[in-house]
Amino acid sequence: MRIHCIDGFAAPSSPVGTLDVLALNQAIERLAVFDARCATIVEMRFFAGLSIAEVAASLVVSDWTIENEWRVARAWLARELNNGCDQ
Repeated sequence: MRIHCIDGFAAPSSPVGTLDVLALNQAIERLAVFDARCATIVEMRFFAGLSIAEVAASLVVSDWTIENEWRVARAWLARELNNGCDQ
């Protein structure tokens, strides 16, 4: 399967086109090496559909922390997933 290039990384409620779930999983595994909490945030937001506040409460950190780390994780994953796209 091919990943369509995306400008960002969003939760399922925001359509981003076709996404190769295997490639996404592999990218999340690579992200976990870089930053385990960011990878957890992606899993909680993308797969479980939790809100920023729900993730923050679950991880016992501030909403602000989750918002910032979610932003970092989305950028990191977008770059990783776009590496396989034709430019």
